[in-house]
Amino acid sequence: MSNFKFIVLFILTAVLSTDTYTQYVFGNYNLHDQQYQLVYAGCKNEIIISGLSEVKHAYLTSSGSTVTQLNDSTYILKPRYRLHMDTLRLFINDELVQKELFMVMHPPTVKVQLGEIETTAVAIKTILKNAYLNLIIDGFYKDYEVLTAFKLNILDQNGVIIKTFEPNVNTRLTKEQIEFIKTLKSGNQLEFSQIIVSSAQGMKRKKPVYVLTIK
Repeated sequence: MSNFKFIVLFILTAVLSTDTYTQYVFGNYNLHDQQYQLVYAGCKNEIIISGLSEVKHAYLTSSGSTVTQLNDSTYILKPRYRLHMDTLRLFINDELVQKELFMVMHPPTVKVQLGEIETTAVAIKTILKNAYLNLIIDGFYKDYEVLTAFKLNILDQNGVIIKTFEPNVNTRLTKEQIEFIKTLKSGNQLEFSQIIVSSAQGMKRKKPVYVLTIK
């Protein structure tokens, strides 16, 4: 009988110990869609673990990232390149309570275009409806790069500059630029150069020249 009591007590102790901690949800706040277990190499990934804010003595480790703890439930990961997976381990009171696998991706590709214009030959009326320079990001990472400045030149059919404007310090064409564009003819070109973007890490980069031709 005493052996039976010991076995029952052992089972209850085991069940209670496994139920001490619940399953926590790991989300990458820097993704548009946080249901994906993704982190981007070389970028800041803000991992928020739901339900952890009330838990004391919790910390996170990573197999492929440097980890910075912001508060009780938020951690910043910056994965290394040349890795495919990042294993995150959550510890509470120095006990491993949960392990999550995140796929490591390279930073997204960013394409420059005028508004929603996807072609390189465009009518003036279409330009007027899309009078802002836009970044198209191929990936889930939000605000990976933000456009901050550009310079507009107007070229003739032979690629010779016929008009140059002062650099824009935002994404929209100015009233002066729009009025001049209205006077252009078929074959004239809009050359966007000195396109400056700010990355998610606060670094400024220059994008390649982007050209549109009036049709």
